[in-house]
Order: sequence, then structure tokens, then C-alpha cells
Amino acid sequence: MAQQSADAPRGDKLEAAAATVTAAQEALQAARRDLRAAIVASRQAGETVQYIAGRTGLDPVAVRNILAVSPPAAS
Repeated sequence: MAQQSADAPRGDKLEAAAATVTAAQEALQAARRDLRAAIVASRQAGETVQYIAGRTGLDPVAVRNILAVSPPAAS
């Protein structure tokens, strides 16, 4: 029985860590959607790919790749 009570705190930490990772993944996806929307809006406003890349710290190829991807489906 002592083994079970010793495992419980580790299990709580494991579940908490897994929940933290899940929340971080969701936040990352939301940030990527926001970045894509901002890049598309900047491009539509006439900014060059090189200028957008400089403002975001991304490589111009990464900016072009972001622009080439279809927008995510509405959920």
C-alpha cells in the first residue's frame, strides 16, 4: 500500500505536466494562426515578402511558405 501512496504525487505531476503541454500546443496553434493572418494582411497591404520577413524575424522562404498554405478550416 505504501507504494500506491508514493506513486500518487508522481501521477499528479505527470497529469499536470501533460495538461500543461496540451495547453501550450493549443496556444502555439493559435499563435501560428494569428501570425499567418498578420502576414497575409501585410502582404495584401502591399508589403514585400522581404520586408515582412525582416519585421517578423523569419526567413523570406518561411514567409512565402506561410503565404502558400491554405487557411485553416473554420472550427
